Amino acid sequence: LICKEEVKNPYIFRKCRKYAHKLIHSCCEHRAELDDIIAVNAVNWAMNRMSAVDRSILRLATCEMCYFGKVSPATVINEAVEVAKKYGDADSTKFINGVMESIRKNRNQIILPMTDEPEDDGDLKHDSGDV
Repeated sequence: LICKEEVKNPYIFRKCRKYAHKLIHSCCEHRAELDDIIAVNAVNWAMNRMSAVDRSILRLATCEMCYFGKVSPATVINEAVEVAKKYGDADSTKFINGVMESIRKNRNQIILPMTDEPEDDGDLKHDSGDV
């Protein structure tokens, strides 16, 4: 979600932008399904009670974990927590981590509608230290 190498390496910046575009497009396309997944795993939290920032982070991370599948769940969760630290409020990191851990544990039980697999991103590394 955050490209740390964008100034140093234009190739990685272009790859990050392409990946981010695919992720955002996929989030928009599957918003209803993503919201259902989040709502089931955010016990005692209605979507409308979550901050807009937390909802957005959860949608992006859930989409990346459930629809893309090329990034390890641990990396997706770590990236979501890092984004929450930067843009969320004081409780966002614990909340995002808890919901995403629940989604990780339950993801094998999630039935997704048929969708085209996002294109391969080539050699773009998805380690939280590189992207």
